[in-house]
Amino acid sequence: MDFMGGDTLINKDQEGLSVLAARVLTKGTGSMDAPAIEEYLADRAASVAASASRRTFSVSARYPARFSGDILKLFSKMVQTPTLAVEEVNREKVDQVAGIKLREDQPLGLATRNLFPFLFTDSIYSYYHAGIPAQVEKFTQADVDAFWNKQKSMPWVMAVAGEFDRDAIIEFAKQLPTPTEQRPEKFVPVWNKERTKSISLKDRNQAHLFMIFETVPLTSKDTAGLELMQTILAGQSGLLFNDLRDKHGLGYTVTASSWQSTITGFTYFYIGTEPEKEEAAMAGFRRIIKEIQEKPLSEEQIKRGQNLMRGQYYRGHQSLGSRSAEAAGLATAQLPLSYNKDIVDQVQKLTPKDVQEIAKKYLNADKAYILRVAP
Repeated sequence: MDFMGGDTLINKDQEGLSVLAARVLTKGTGSMDAPAIEEYLADRAASVAASASRRTFSVSARYPARFSGDILKLFSKMVQTPTLAVEEVNREKVDQVAGIKLREDQPLGLATRNLFPFLFTDSIYSYYHAGIPAQVEKFTQADVDAFWNKQKSMPWVMAVAGEFDRDAIIEFAKQLPTPTEQRPEKFVPVWNKERTKSISLKDRNQAHLFMIFETVPLTSKDTAGLELMQTILAGQSGLLFNDLRDKHGLGYTVTASSWQSTITGFTYFYIGTEPEKEEAAMAGFRRIIKEIQEKPLSEEQIKRGQNLMRGQYYRGHQSLGSRSAEAAGLATAQLPLSYNKDIVDQVQKLTPKDVQEIAKKYLNADKAYILRVAP
């Protein structure tokens, strides 16, 4: 069950509140506290979970079909009348702050936590999604309760996969909260004018470097090409890893990744290296960009990327949970349910020349954002 909302329902000084609400939501309802719910679910080999993102809030359940009645009843109570007990709020605040501090104590975690606040200067995209420890510690049960009252009034989508009674699910859905609010308006975040950010993490003989390129939303015709290019560059058998790590010994972890929403997107190169190899590593990124812009990749490299994407798609759809999560997410984003499959199919038709043009269009090292964590 995916609600519109998440961080769109909070202000800058409430960073982390949506995450806290997700942590607390499934910890009590009615006469059942957290231990009672845990025992109830364990007896039925079931699970219920909640999570928040920048634009959505999700509640999910996995259970054997024979326990459908029990779990759906509990699910409904959690969504409509969660306890949100003071002791659970306080306990989850402690754990959330501990998680933030643990992440910030790890170079890669520190870098990724700062990625969005570095790239964007306004709106929810500039938030520290898990929050700032000092802010999280100040949240009260009343804050969580107020957030959830807003969140459950937002439009939602439910997707179900597996063995189920369709009529029973429809009847169940009718009992869930009726949306009284409109979808949040789409907005284009402002990208940072500053293109370099350095973060110091002392007593670590590591440097973690990101070269980040602004791209396009999911709905762009270039998405398939961007996905194929990223797949070819990424992973232990990818072009970046084979060149920078295996051939030149410039890093111990090298990859490429991407992020897109229906509003904007970016692709990035990442390397974990030694501080004295920073300049050589960044020069290596620029050299590879120049090479794939000046000379098309081989047919073999293109075919490998196409096969990887097809394999990843079907492996990712082996579980019922992944299928229902995909369907709910696409419906919430107002994208066709066949969207991901359509991208994979489009990728199969791309040529080396197509990927070369994508590289020329988006991989501009002179305009890239550079994020580094080093001693």
